Amino acid sequence: GRTRARAAEDYTVLLRNTGRKTAEGEAVYEGRLEDRAFRLLGQTAPEEVRFVFTAMYAGGRTKECEARVIVDNTRPYELMHRIY
Repeated sequence: GRTRARAAEDYTVLLRNTGRKTAEGEAVYEGRLEDRAFRLLGQTAPEEVRFVFTAMYAGGRTKECEARVIVDNTRPYELMHRIY
């Protein structure tokens, strides 16, 4: 099958420190990323979407993390509890 390439979008989200730590002792932050365009993903078939998160720290240090998720908007959200 063919895959579609989409132009990358840049979003900015402010994160807050949850006060929790990972097993490695690193602080856990949380935030919420929403955009109406996300509803257009995966409407005809489940679609893999790649997110790259970049944290920028004081002093110019950055840390990057990639996450790939499958977006499936082939069924209306309201029906999910009836199907699964």
